[in-house]
Amino acid sequence: MHPSSCSGRSWSETRDAALLAPLRSCRHAADPMSTTRRRGPVKQVSRCCSPGRTAVGYPKESGVCTRALVCFDHQACGMTSTTVTGRPGGDEQFVRQRRKPAVPGRFTAVWLAATLLCSLALLRLQAATGFPSMDVLSIVMLAPAIAVPVAWAVSGRPAFLLTRAIPAVAFGRTLLVAAGFGLLSWLGMAVIAGRWGRLPDTVAGAPLVLMLLAQFIGALGEEIGYKGVLYSYLSLRLQLPLAMIIQGVIFGVIHLQYWSEGPTVIIWFFVGTVGLVAAIPAVWRGSLTQRVFVAGVMHFAVNIVGFSQSGNGSVQMMPFAVSIWCGALPLLIGWLWLQHRHRS
Repeated sequence: MHPSSCSGRSWSETRDAALLAPLRSCRHAADPMSTTRRRGPVKQVSRCCSPGRTAVGYPKESGVCTRALVCFDHQACGMTSTTVTGRPGGDEQFVRQRRKPAVPGRFTAVWLAATLLCSLALLRLQAATGFPSMDVLSIVMLAPAIAVPVAWAVSGRPAFLLTRAIPAVAFGRTLLVAAGFGLLSWLGMAVIAGRWGRLPDTVAGAPLVLMLLAQFIGALGEEIGYKGVLYSYLSLRLQLPLAMIIQGVIFGVIHLQYWSEGPTVIIWFFVGTVGLVAAIPAVWRGSLTQRVFVAGVMHFAVNIVGFSQSGNGSVQMMPFAVSIWCGALPLLIGWLWLQHRHRS
C-alpha cells in the first residue's frame, strides 16, 4: 500500500530522501509487522491506522497514516527505527528515533547479578535491624524487582518485555485459573498433612491482614524478576522444559536463607520451585503487567498454603513442594492438551 492511498497526497520525494538518508547504509532491514529479517535495502512499510489506533500525538478520529522504517544494523546507522506520520490531506511529518533496544542476554545477565547482590545486601540489612520480622516478610523477596530498573539503566529495555495486553474478560479467566491452582495446592497440602491448615490472627505481633498484604507485595516483587525477566528470556531461547528447570533452580539458589537448612530441605525446595514454574505456561498471556500479576497471585497462594501448615525442616518442605505440584500438574496437562489440539 502506497502512503498516498492513506493520506490522499503523495509524499515529498525530497523530504523522503532526507528522512531516509541515515538509513541508506543499513545492510539489514525488515517489515516491523514481521519477525523475519531480510537482507537488502531498507524496506518502506505503510499502513492506515485501524479504528481506535492512531500514531503518537493524534486523536482517534484523525485517522493518521503511519510509515515505519526499521533497521537492524545498529552499528551502521546508529538508530533502531524512524516513524514518519502525516494527517490525511496534509503533509505534516515528524521523525521519532528510539533508543537501541537492549541485548536480551546482556540485560538478563545484568539483572541476575544485580539480584544476587541485592539479595545479599537485604539479608544482611534484615538480620542487622530485625525489621520487619521474617515471619511477616523476608525483604529479600524484593531484590528481583529492585534489580530490574538497575538492569534497565545499565543495558536498556529489551524488546522481549514488550507484549500485548489481553482484554479484561480474558484476563479475568486467567485469574480464575490462577485461583484454581491455589485451591488445588491447598487441597493437596490438606491431604498430605492429614489436616486442614489455618492462619493465626496475628503473626509476630502484626495483624493477619498486614502479613497477607506484605506477602503479596513480596510475591509480586519476586515474580517481576523471576517470571517477568528470567522466564520470559529463557522460554524464548530454550526448549520449554529446560527453561522451566533452569528458572526454578536459579530461583531456589538465590533463596540464600534456605542454604543452612540441610540438603533435604534444599532439594524439596527446588522441587517446589520447578513446580511453580511448570504451572506458568497455562496462564502466561497478556501484557507483562498482566503476566506478572497472575504469577504473583499464584506465588502468593502457595506461600499462604505453606504458611497455614505448622512444622519444621523437611517435614514441612516436603508436603509444601508436593502441594505445589498438586496445583501445577493439572494446569500443565491441560495446557499441553490445548497445544496439541491447536496443532492438530
